[in-house]
Amino acid sequence: MRGIHAALIVAFACGAAVAAQAPAERIDFAEFQKLNAAGKVLVVDVRDESSFASGHIPGAINIPLGTEDRRLNRLKTETRPIVAYCA
Repeated sequence: MRGIHAALIVAFACGAAVAAQAPAERIDFAEFQKLNAAGKVLVVDVRDESSFASGHIPGAINIPLGTEDRRLNRLKTETRPIVAYCA
């Protein structure tokens, strides 16, 4: 996907409930690529549904900002670090 920033955030820092559980940390894009290729992270696209539909990181799930409370159960059971992006 084009336009992804070199630094991504690990942990779903956009939702206060999750951010309170785990502080966000930045990783560089090369590290993200390794972790994602190995299936060691859950990738969450926080853009709106139409942006997600027009293109996203393969394997990413879509949880638009403002809807995370409804979908928080999906994230609560996740054992891998969560990488959220909005580029």
